[in-house]
Amino acid sequence: MHDVVIDAPVAVIGRDPICDLVLNDAKSSRRHAVVESGPDGLVIRDTGSANGISVNGRKAERAILKAGDVFRIGDIDITVLAEHDSGTLAMDDVGPGSVGGGPAQNTATIRPLEGLPPPPPSPPRPATRPRSPASPPPIARAQTLPSGAAWKAPARPLTVSVLAVLWVLSIPFHIITGYALARSRPGSGGIVLAILLAALAVVAVLMAYGLWNGKSWARPAQITLGALGILNCPFALASIAALAYMLRAPARRYFAQQPEDTTADQAEAVFAAAVVAAVVLGGLITAGLTVVARTARTGAVG
Repeated sequence: MHDVVIDAPVAVIGRDPICDLVLNDAKSSRRHAVVESGPDGLVIRDTGSANGISVNGRKAERAILKAGDVFRIGDIDITVLAEHDSGTLAMDDVGPGSVGGGPAQNTATIRPLEGLPPPPPSPPRPATRPRSPASPPPIARAQTLPSGAAWKAPARPLTVSVLAVLWVLSIPFHIITGYALARSRPGSGGIVLAILLAALAVVAVLMAYGLWNGKSWARPAQITLGALGILNCPFALASIAALAYMLRAPARRYFAQQPEDTTADQAEAVFAAAVVAAVVLGGLITAGLTVVARTARTGAVG
């Protein structure tokens, strides 16, 4: 049995040891779901887990929890206590998964703690301001975790960071190339090319900002630019790699602010290396074509 004290507005449930409620269950994701308080009471929300959650036997992305409701995470069922017992919860475990990292168990049932011996008196605490009546109701927090532990979104995926840095590096390239073309091609043709490259530099600034900060619009923008970049022969491979990455489920969840931990995703390193290698190859091809064009021009003049 595991005691759970409700003393925080948000609780994260999953296999990660830093979760507020740790589940030792193979079907649970590292950060599987979040339970939070709101005007309607307790609300459970799936955070992009692999197997999802169900409330009273029905799959749900988000649901309001009432007394007596049963929600399932992996192979563990958790029953919500009645309102008058919402301050302290108990979990009975049975079968092949467990709550709180204990021995292998199968289900967890939250029930009133009637009949249990009272907890030992806690040491005196310094005076604090009383809870305002308008304060949101507290949420379950596992006593087995350090007090004050809070959920943090996983770090930015490696490939997203690489794409943001590459966009930053392209800014001076566009500016310098535009300036060089404006000087080498007098007349309206050089000016048009310079304006086009200046616009691309502005796009690069926006993309670097959006990717680095995980903005929701950055993913569709990167998909669109990747599709257009396939037409640019030297960097076609880089565009294909970026496009393939952005179409994956982890990228979709990250930019939808429903992140799943990507630290164990071996594909992240593969995609990041593929993007970098393709950009380097595109740069070498561009440099080679430039040398060939200048050589041919010099031969024609001679």
